[in-house]
Amino acid sequence: MAIEDLTMPRYTAPPSPPGGRFTVLTALRRHFLIALIPVVLLVGAAVAYGLNREPTYTSEARLNVGGLNLTQQSVEGYVTAVQALAVAYSRAIDAEGVVRPVARKARRTPLYVVQHVGATPIQGSPVVRVVAVGKDSAEVVRLADLSADSLVDYAIKLNAGRAASKEMLKRFHAASRRLQRINVKRDRAAKRKNSEALASLQTQSNSADLLMRTAGILYQQSQQGQAMTELVQKLAPAGRPTSDRDSELQKYVAGAALAGLLIGVGLAVARANSLARRRLGER
Repeated sequence: MAIEDLTMPRYTAPPSPPGGRFTVLTALRRHFLIALIPVVLLVGAAVAYGLNREPTYTSEARLNVGGLNLTQQSVEGYVTAVQALAVAYSRAIDAEGVVRPVARKARRTPLYVVQHVGATPIQGSPVVRVVAVGKDSAEVVRLADLSADSLVDYAIKLNAGRAASKEMLKRFHAASRRLQRINVKRDRAAKRKNSEALASLQTQSNSADLLMRTAGILYQQSQQGQAMTELVQKLAPAGRPTSDRDSELQKYVAGAALAGLLIGVGLAVARANSLARRRLGER
């Protein structure tokens, strides 16, 4: 039984458009102005919008976590520890104890401060960036500075350094005034030669003097320990605000140019097809 040879059917090529094979480049070459018009119009509109758009300003203050003492930094594991603390303190920028003082001083709502201020640690370092954004260049500088100072105060309160120091100082002043009042009464009793009252007042004076000395010692200790609790220091105040006008303008122009090019190519191809169909109909 013979097996017939199988042959593939032959298909005729589609007819070429009049004037030769048509390509996108050919359409652009023939109708360059049509393709260029949308680019010019959209880029012009983007430039006008970018220049008239109200810019957003940014200002940045920097904090240092852990101090700049070389002796401390030489301790094993110290660098890793302060980097972890930098992450923790940067996340505290939205804490109520940080936001409310800033809102009160800036005369803004706490929500406004939360929406316009943020903090991020610089990777691999103990430095924290406190960044404020807004439409007012002067306000963003003030917000960044106030937020940085507030975060430093908040860190100190967490470690109870400054709060304890102030309380000890108040106790010292109160004990000192009490001792003075008792000594005045004691001196009067001595002049009157009232031995019974003098002995009682002398005992009270000794007790008040002991309380005053104790408060003074505690205050000195709190002051000495405060250097250890002040782990966060302001490294740099808020700098000159930067505007996003140029960067945003570049984005608008690039997007408009791309959109205009796509539209222009489409129009050029459509125009070329329309002319090709018209010529074909005339024939």
